[in-house]
Amino acid sequence: MLGGISIGLLSKGMSFGEVLHHYTLLTIGDALISQIPALLLSITAATIVTRVTGTARINLGTEMVSQLTASTRALRLAAGVLVVMGFVPGFPLPVFLMLAAVFAAVSIVKADVLGAGTADAKGGTAAEPKQAAPAKEFPIAFFLAPDLMQAVDQAELQKHIGRVSLLVTADLGIIVPRIPVLVDEQLPESQFRIDVEGVPVEQDALDPNQMALRADVAHVDSSGVPLRREPKTDTLPVEHTPAKALTGAGTEHRAPGELLALRVHAALTRYAPRLVGIQETRHFLGRMEQEYSELVKEVLRTTPIPRIADVLRRLLEEGIPIRHTRLVLEALAEWSEREQNVALLTEYVRSGLKRQICHRHANTEGIVSALVVERESEDVMRGAVRDSDAGPYLALEDRQSEAMLSQIRQVLSNAEPGQTRPILLTSMDVRRFVRGFLTRNGVDLAVLSYQDLASDFTIRPAGSVTLPHGSNSGLLE
Repeated sequence: MLGGISIGLLSKGMSFGEVLHHYTLLTIGDALISQIPALLLSITAATIVTRVTGTARINLGTEMVSQLTASTRALRLAAGVLVVMGFVPGFPLPVFLMLAAVFAAVSIVKADVLGAGTADAKGGTAAEPKQAAPAKEFPIAFFLAPDLMQAVDQAELQKHIGRVSLLVTADLGIIVPRIPVLVDEQLPESQFRIDVEGVPVEQDALDPNQMALRADVAHVDSSGVPLRREPKTDTLPVEHTPAKALTGAGTEHRAPGELLALRVHAALTRYAPRLVGIQETRHFLGRMEQEYSELVKEVLRTTPIPRIADVLRRLLEEGIPIRHTRLVLEALAEWSEREQNVALLTEYVRSGLKRQICHRHANTEGIVSALVVERESEDVMRGAVRDSDAGPYLALEDRQSEAMLSQIRQVLSNAEPGQTRPILLTSMDVRRFVRGFLTRNGVDLAVLSYQDLASDFTIRPAGSVTLPHGSNSGLLE
């Protein structure tokens, strides 16, 4: 450009303004024109290299044209840009207007084709009845008989189900998915059913013409209202008419929708481990990474996500909340590299949550009532651990099983109403086997190890468990 300016001024006698305009335009224009082939080659090479082959076998040109013309909005935007560029000084206006007209015409034709396809799709679906989504698509589904669905206030039921879902989330730290309320024509009159992962876990009947009173039995008896105790909800169902009188007297009551939501709450608490998988664990770690990025990196360095999910499920199986995520991850970071057994790793994670575990089973004064397994009986249990394809388990002799279950049930039956439920205290190496044994025999009792006890709480012995000696010889000897 400097050479052109010099030649124009010295040889051709042009003015400085003419020389600057002429040779600047020639220099920059020539450089731009020389770069256009290189730009086209780069775009072509990048398009070919980054192409993802789809299921349809079409050539590259056809695929590019179909993708470039797929959006009518993009075509119209391109037409507008071409019109604006046509008015730039030095650009050929007719050429740009012609190109803009081509893009606009293609966008109009494309819009007409898409509009016709949408109308056909709407017309085809309008004649078909709307199909409800299959229940198996939902992790948890709530089914009602037709008469119960009509009798219950749908808005109130959904509100109560949403409320108990939030309670479970706040208590256990899991994300509860949406629970649909569906009609099942096969259900008998006034019955409901709860499905978890497409499998029924509870089915019962509820009279929609009754409401439940949470009141002292003697108080309700004195009013002359016929009642019966509902053990699963700890309520006293009464008819609507006399219940109104009790409600006016200040007696708390529950409507049918709230009673149904309570059953959903019980199912959510019991089957919470089924709601935690690899995807949920990834979401769990993603939330933690925002605040504890280094801690999450350390855990993932030593612990695969499926293993973390297994630990979380084992905690939830025994009602231990996982909402204290930092404590869970710190325990995993500390023990995961040293302990490869998931069951034992879970025991160490429990130790990291010992304050939360004790608080869950303590009364308002910080006292944990404990039924203690004697040392000799623990030795008997160690000798009774057997291995199987499903994992090790506790296989006591009949007389030992009867002795253990009878002692535990006796203590539980002697507990006063409203008193904190005692726990069973034993050593860490046999704790999980004892818990599995009680679960198989229908005893819902928390089993803690000595490593689960926090110094902030006081342990009050409520009795002891003694087993007769046998001839067992097991894995833990």
